[in-house]
Amino acid sequence: MTNKTEERVGTPTDPSPRRPEAAPALRLAGAGATVVATIAVGLLVGVGAARYLNWPLAIPAGLILGFITGMVSLFRQLTRP
Repeated sequence: MTNKTEERVGTPTDPSPRRPEAAPALRLAGAGATVVATIAVGLLVGVGAARYLNWPLAIPAGLILGFITGMVSLFRQLTRP
């Protein structure tokens, strides 16, 4: 026998189903993967700019910009409620 007051969250009769919060480890893993991806994109952009613009300092500039972009993204992802 089930009591009406013991209905589970997310059942069709519940007007506001709540989604479970992602595990903190998954949030950190996703944020870390984003940082690595932005650094890789910065490196690729830097290599392309160095090759086509004949500017050898484009590779370190791309890495630095990728790192900064990754840190901003990391901060935004981890401070989101």
